[in-house]
Amino acid sequence: MQRLDEFKSEHATEENDQFWVCIDLDHWAQSNHIKNLTQVLQHCRQKGYSVAVSNPCFELWLLLHFEDTPLASCQSCDDVSKRLTEILGGYNKAKCCGSLPFTKTNVTNAVERASKIDDGTDVPESPLTRMYKIMNVLLERDSIEFADS
Repeated sequence: MQRLDEFKSEHATEENDQFWVCIDLDHWAQSNHIKNLTQVLQHCRQKGYSVAVSNPCFELWLLLHFEDTPLASCQSCDDVSKRLTEILGGYNKAKCCGSLPFTKTNVTNAVERASKIDDGTDVPESPLTRMYKIMNVLLERDSIEFADS
């Protein structure tokens, strides 16, 4: 959130700009961090920042591009990364997004799948990702292009 505050203060912004904080719960949901997470979520609301929480991690968003994921098998980030590796024949977290075969169809599928599993809680206990909310904004604003469009 501090980096986002700095970015916002250093760059010109327009009236309709949105600022998002993306949080993976694989670390934050541990009992000794829940209080801090709750405070971060509260501060984000106060500052007008939107939040996209992923439980257990961002990679669940990537996985939802390729399959309707059995959520019981996605309890840890290692589980999700393993499944991505199985589907894609390899997965490198450091180079993830640039090399994945994203199409308008699988992005649309991921948005639909992620929205179906969203339980609306601040700190979800079951696997879900709210990255679809960011994607919805980009799609609504026609701010994203697909090679297959």
